[in-house]
Amino acid sequence: MPQTTFDRRVTRLENKHRQLAEGVTYRIGPDGLITAHPNRRILPRFPSRGLVLLLVTAFAFKTGLLVASGDAAYDSRLAELAQGRTVERTMAWVMQADPVTQAAASAVRKMAQAAGADLS
Repeated sequence: MPQTTFDRRVTRLENKHRQLAEGVTYRIGPDGLITAHPNRRILPRFPSRGLVLLLVTAFAFKTGLLVASGDAAYDSRLAELAQGRTVERTMAWVMQADPVTQAAASAVRKMAQAAGADLS
């Protein structure tokens, strides 16, 4: 038990040392003790979790549309969308049935058939 407590303290000190190497601010406490505090990062970190969630949601949405409408209807609607303005052409390119979407739609169809659902 004491060894794990010591290891946690060492890890915490190593992390603080690494942060202090990137920049330090000294503060004087009410008791006159001068302490070193790492500078805070000004730049926000990249929201990778949000980006992954957005991509998964987009693929799930595309898969749902592909399963619900069928391949032929989905392709015909994309063809209509591709004839529109720049924004519509961009959305048609984004919504095109890529291999990941097709594989996911195939898996959903197989699961639905196994469950006895009719997707027609």
